[in-house]
Amino acid sequence: MASKQSTYIWKKAGEAENYSASRPEHPSDVVNLSLKYLREKYQGPLEFALDIGCGTGKSTEHLFPHFEKVYGCDLSQAMLDQAIKDYGDKNVTFLQSTAEDLSQFPSNSFQLVIAGR
Repeated sequence: MASKQSTYIWKKAGEAENYSASRPEHPSDVVNLSLKYLREKYQGPLEFALDIGCGTGKSTEHLFPHFEKVYGCDLSQAMLDQAIKDYGDKNVTFLQSTAEDLSQFPSNSFQLVIAGR
């Protein structure tokens, strides 16, 4: 369950925009190493990936070239709005959701799920 503090952080668009502008780049090696491991166990098509806690999409963007469709979910609508502004023209859908409740997705629908901090 999300803490009360996390449900109230990043509520304003300006806060999310500032976060996106000042956050260091997310290391692409997180995705590259995950894909390397995935390919050792799975040889099928890379259709769907999910980034849990995607924030403004800086970690999500590294998934775009590898998957047909990428999903990013976050608790903060302000962060998601910024992600849509920054990456809405890509093969991605951003949704408001907690990490604990991903019931809007069918079971076993992703080839890769990442969660960063």
